[in-house]
Amino acid sequence: MQLVQKVGQATSDFTPAATVLKMHVHIDVDARGLETIDETLVTRIERKDAISFLANHRIQYSPKMHHVEILEAYAVDPKGGRHPVPPSAIQVQESPANTTA
Repeated sequence: MQLVQKVGQATSDFTPAATVLKMHVHIDVDARGLETIDETLVTRIERKDAISFLANHRIQYSPKMHHVEILEAYAVDPKGGRHPVPPSAIQVQESPANTTA
């Protein structure tokens, strides 16, 4: 599976794996210096061969330093139908790099 276009490759037959339709990051810092980050990411997967690679969105954080709350997660099919991601499908997995933070 090719997810990235190679330099010098003809673009007439190239279809990107995905298109970012919207990316919004809002950072609020209060008077004590504590920050709240609100992120919105809307990605359209363009090719079927990219689904398994791009269907999951990873949020990296240190649970000892941050609190993460998933407010909404859903998929939209080609006809525009909205399919909520059930909480049981959202996985929290600490990476080895975060175990020492």
